[in-house]
Amino acid sequence: MIPPQELILEACLETPEEAHSAFLNGAHRVELCRNLESGGLSPSRETVRRCLEICELPLKVMVRPRPGNFVYSEEELTSMETEIKSLKKLPVTGIVLGVLQDDRSINLEAVQRLSERADPLPVTFHKAIDETRDPLQEMKKLSRIQNIQSILSSGGAQNAETGAKMLKTMQQEFQSRFRMIAAGSITSENLLSLHHKIEFSEYHGRKIVGDLARSSNPS
Repeated sequence: MIPPQELILEACLETPEEAHSAFLNGAHRVELCRNLESGGLSPSRETVRRCLEICELPLKVMVRPRPGNFVYSEEELTSMETEIKSLKKLPVTGIVLGVLQDDRSINLEAVQRLSERADPLPVTFHKAIDETRDPLQEMKKLSRIQNIQSILSSGGAQNAETGAKMLKTMQQEFQSRFRMIAAGSITSENLLSLHHKIEFSEYHGRKIVGDLARSSNPS
């Protein structure tokens, strides 16, 4: 088992101030979003810039134009492409996205298109994977898209604890292809008990290094 001190903790946050606090609290990476109550949407460009100014951690950025499902129109896909192109001009370290079809399978054509636009920035396919009918089968499809380097998942369940069995299966089958990141109600309080069950190397959560919502501006 990977020792706790060697785990990678990714804090999912909304503000530069939270990102700075995450750094002070021991996080190793930040995923920047807005509207986390809606599952996370694209942050504003100004928020991204400010975060890069005051936080020393590697920064991944969510690209998601609206709440609701992950089935996007051509107009929305074009908007996502434009956003990715703009983010590539900044020193961010990765893009987080996901696109499905009406039948809840992954829209491989759209994901390929967006991943090519993101290159050379690595892409994480987010928890849209948990909305699919067969996450393992969909991951096999995703494995053909070279620039998808990470999968963020709660094992197809409401949270990582409930989806622990599936998460372990995902890890066993795809650890040689993807960096697997466990997500779904993971906090600083339940992290170690979950780690003993699934033995991942990377974990993601809003409170992964404590509750940062009340962080004040850094001095």
